[in-house]
Amino acid sequence: MILRFGGSFFLNNNIQNNNGLEYLIEAVKATVFGYELYPGVYRKAAYYMLSIISNHIFYDGNKRTGMGAALVFLIKNNFELKSTLELSEIIEFTFSVARGEENIDDMEAWFTNNFTFAS
Repeated sequence: MILRFGGSFFLNNNIQNNNGLEYLIEAVKATVFGYELYPGVYRKAAYYMLSIISNHIFYDGNKRTGMGAALVFLIKNNFELKSTLELSEIIEFTFSVARGEENIDDMEAWFTNNFTFAS
């Protein structure tokens, strides 16, 4: 993977921002005045991705892990990628998030447009 996509290898511990990781785990299920802070699966997926990428939780692999976390979260909640989505589109979207070109609303819309509920 590193040879193909670049990056570094950290044998023992790749976590750079442990506080950010712990906050992410709690924030995604948080409520404020009885309302979910990140309501709905697409918004939660967007928050997982955005938080990992923008808070640099890991020394290396934040983009890959951010998108991976969002994908796993959606799949575990019975959602699947639309068959028309190309790998190049996923990669470009991930890079646009990393460049700061997408906000959480944009990301939620992207997930909404590119995933379907797998009944």
